[in-house]
Amino acid sequence: MRVTCTLISLVAWSNAHAFPQYRIEFLSDIDGVEFWSPSINNRGDFVAHRRDNGGLIAVVNGTRHFIAPSTYGGSLSPVDINEQGVVALYTNDGRMFTWSVDTGLVELPRPATGSVQYEIEAINDRGDVIGRWFTSDRSIMLGTFTITADRQVTVHSSAYWGHDINNSGRTVGSAGFQSGFYRDIGGTEQLTTPYGASARPTRIDDDGTMYGWGAPAVNPNGHLAVLRYRTSGTVEELFRGYIRGQEPPVTSGTGLITMGIAPSQNGLETVHLWSDESGLVSTISLLDEESRALNLVPKLAWDMNASGLISVDLRRPNERDSVRSVLLRPVPEPGTMLVLGAGLAALLRRRRAI
Repeated sequence: MRVTCTLISLVAWSNAHAFPQYRIEFLSDIDGVEFWSPSINNRGDFVAHRRDNGGLIAVVNGTRHFIAPSTYGGSLSPVDINEQGVVALYTNDGRMFTWSVDTGLVELPRPATGSVQYEIEAINDRGDVIGRWFTSDRSIMLGTFTITADRQVTVHSSAYWGHDINNSGRTVGSAGFQSGFYRDIGGTEQLTTPYGASARPTRIDDDGTMYGWGAPAVNPNGHLAVLRYRTSGTVEELFRGYIRGQEPPVTSGTGLITMGIAPSQNGLETVHLWSDESGLVSTISLLDEESRALNLVPKLAWDMNASGLISVDLRRPNERDSVRSVLLRPVPEPGTMLVLGAGLAALLRRRRAI
């Protein structure tokens, strides 16, 4: 146990001040069909579409599973996968489900009656989900709800647009003329909002840190600011940039965020990483030699886990459209390997001397 802890500490220390290199990892099913927009958890499980619209695939503990709607009907849209390998998803015919290896598809209760459409936004490790419902044509959002693992439904204010839920059950969202606020089940607290009515917190980590974006009041260049809220009364502007499609930042839960940034208002976006230590860095500069040789650009981040594994779309250098989804996997840098090797050698010498 001491050996493992020491090695983990060495890795954490060596990566704390600089981003690692990344390797493009292509994903495809057993018949060669590509996967699309995978969601990932911290142990590396993921769930994704088959690119041919042939269902969903979950890879849990290294084993492939096909998720089919069976007798339920409707096409499935995966949203999130938690640390227990439980997938949250919904269908285009107004149903919501969780799926796991042990249970298969389990339909969730509907918060409203009548002809409405549902979308799940996120699932936490307890199995609680947060979602929204719309009119049948999806033209108007009608409300936000949370459903706990024991199937208890809470309907929030009709003005509240929930986006994320952490393992404490705290959700973060935005609403109407309120610039942004986070919400505990049963109450709301509005955040400090010096960025006008556009400020939108969209992610919440387990320590309560929230991330989002907003338009600065004095904003001649059309930039959006990426924001971090640690308390309801304090907001930090991390950086400004041309954020394509007002894309929300994706967080690792460890202080690392990633999102698509363009060089100009109509420019082509590239996935960037940001941390307190290193600031904003383009993933193009972090790709290893083999990945750079592919001449493909990470353009849109879907998800990221605590070890820095990132789910992204790629584009060609001078084209806007995505060509496929991949994982960007951190690879140990030479310096990291030297530190690990030296540490392991020292530990082995110490064990021999005992």
